Amino acid sequence: MGGRVNTESIPAWTRLDLGGRYSFGVGDRLLTVRANVENVTNKNYWSSVGGEPGPTIFVLATPRTFLLSMSVDL
Repeated sequence: MGGRVNTESIPAWTRLDLGGRYSFGVGDRLLTVRANVENVTNKNYWSSVGGEPGPTIFVLATPRTFLLSMSVDL
């Protein structure tokens, strides 16, 4: 049982993420809008291996993801 621990591996991978931000004033407040795209190329890959419930769990990466946020300085 102990011989299988840490023996699984996955191929190397590269993921492209892009992001930007824009700050502007509204009244006397500064607002910042941020936009991000994770996994721009929508590549399928194994992001990790191991963990619970056992050492042979393979985790598939998330697909292309769009994120948008806004913050305000008070």
